[in-house]
Amino acid sequence: MIRDIKAGDEIFVDYSFCESSYPNSFACNCGSDHCRKEITKDDWKIKNIQTKYFAYFSPYLKAKIEKVD
Repeated sequence: MIRDIKAGDEIFVDYSFCESSYPNSFACNCGSDHCRKEITKDDWKIKNIQTKYFAYFSPYLKAKIEKVD
């Protein structure tokens, strides 16, 4: 869920919004009910993530997504 943050809120980065080249997948321990539990270099290719969060992707990944579609 994306919302305004308040002082004291914990924030995180979803690497699938900005990266496609890190070498290994890794476990996420953020504790969110919405967590994918594993982060991979191909998560940006997941259609429901693209649909829900496209506006938040890096320009680099937006271009890759548009090229594939």
